[in-house]
Amino acid sequence: MRGKIILVCLLAAALGATGLRAAEKVLSGDEVMALFSGKTVDYTLVTRDRAVSAYYAEEGSMRGMSGGNKMSGSWSVSDKGELCIDYGKGLRCRHIIEEDGVYKKYKEKDGKKIHVVTYYKFTDGNPNNY
Repeated sequence: MRGKIILVCLLAAALGATGLRAAEKVLSGDEVMALFSGKTVDYTLVTRDRAVSAYYAEEGSMRGMSGGNKMSGSWSVSDKGELCIDYGKGLRCRHIIEEDGVYKKYKEKDGKKIHVVTYYKFTDGNPNNY
């Protein structure tokens, strides 16, 4: 019994050290690629309270609508498994985290995780003709 208690305590400490809760999972590069490639993705820019819909083409281009304005850029997946986006202002790469079936993106600032994007719908293809 004491061994089980120690194991549970060690597991809890390990989860706390990673900054992830038990229900969080950092997606691998292959999982990110499968989730975004060839899909129209609807999401919310949490920090700006703005709805976005964008098509992530297989060859790496990205185009869509953000706050009623057309947008375009490029996307890729880094060697670390991060989703990388470039809207022409420089490449930004961040991990995609699944939390209880919801996909989110965070940035780090001053050692804190800041929730910046919630992805809520993934549709095959480009039905909006972006």
